[in-house]
Amino acid sequence: MPALAWLRRFPRRLPKLFTIFYSTSFTLIFIVLAVLLVITPADLINQALHGNAGRQTKNIFVIAGCYTLTLILVVVIYVNRLYTTRQLMEDIPKRFVPIKKGDVSGRVRRRIAEGLSKGAVLAWQSKPKARGPGGGPEPLQPHPIWGEINHPGWSPPDSHDLPNVNYAAIMAELPYIIEEKAAYIVSRQASPSPELASRKPCMSLARYISYLTTLGYVDPRVGEMFVKEYEKCRFWLAEVEGVGEGQFRQLMKVFAGLLKVM
Repeated sequence: MPALAWLRRFPRRLPKLFTIFYSTSFTLIFIVLAVLLVITPADLINQALHGNAGRQTKNIFVIAGCYTLTLILVVVIYVNRLYTTRQLMEDIPKRFVPIKKGDVSGRVRRRIAEGLSKGAVLAWQSKPKARGPGGGPEPLQPHPIWGEINHPGWSPPDSHDLPNVNYAAIMAELPYIIEEKAAYIVSRQASPSPELASRKPCMSLARYISYLTTLGYVDPRVGEMFVKEYEKCRFWLAEVEGVGEGQFRQLMKVFAGLLKVM
């Protein structure tokens, strides 16, 4: 039974046994090769020192110089190979798509060029085009034929002054701007009190504007107009149909007037 159990575990031990055998055999062969390489120059140096022709110092320097140059050449080739292998491994995966003329063979390059050409034709054909009376494409127009792109809650992407603006994010910052302006007005007084212009966490914007009105910082008519436009855009339009560009610009116009009269 123990022998049978060992045979069952033997296939799982094969990789480990192969690794031990490979490492041991490689080490032994390396040692034998090193000994064989050392025997030849050692024998030559021995003959130059104790040969029948007497001591030949010149031959010793020649042998030592040749083997030293050979060793240096071997080290240079080995280091160059390690560096090249490391560079090749770092390029996997490549930092660019190898599709240029010198990166692939001619046949592969032609197939890639054909695919890119087909993709360019499909991209051109997929664009909306106006057709003339004869079925051909009309001349280029100054504006896109699909009209103006305008989504509620966002400014148009081709707007000249406010492209791709999220109206909700801007409106959420308006109370903080008003509070900063009120704090600036308080700081310019003879006896400044920062708590005077601070907005409590439980205070709505309408109550805060009313509070600033009682302090004389906001004109009542302008403050009431701003609160009306703000609550209309912030709550009703945002929940029902979304804030349009016209409503947002009107709110910003009233907001600029509010800051101007503060």
